Amino acid sequence: MSNGRGLTAIESMLGSGRTVEALAACERLEADPPGALGRYLLVYGQTLRAIGRPRDAAVMLARSALLHRNEPAAAVALIETAEIHRDEFNRPDIARRLLEEAVALGRERGQDDVVRRAQETIDRLPPPAAGDHERR
Repeated sequence: MSNGRGLTAIESMLGSGRTVEALAACERLEADPPGALGRYLLVYGQTLRAIGRPRDAAVMLARSALLHRNEPAAAVALIETAEIHRDEFNRPDIARRLLEEAVALGRERGQDDVVRRAQETIDRLPPPAAGDHERR
């Protein structure tokens, strides 16, 4: 499977709940990742999250967002990393910072759907606790 089509196929597998198959496909692509490495890392992170490996997913998603910031997948990777910090690590403070960065990046790129998703996720976070700024 060519790398670009491989990512599309993996996304399709995820969408249909075939997570084990998606993980195997991600692992096969690891030897020869696609040119859009940020998107590959995003899809790999989404796959790891779907199979119940949130810590590994957070690492993969953060790599997508931070190391491939110029790719369109970066803002989505920030959102998904934030969701893991909120849901798995009980760190809404970190989630908020990641989401604020996703909003800024999405606005910069004209990714209105990404901005909307990030803002909606921020709106569902608990209000910042006093002293959260000290945890940075």
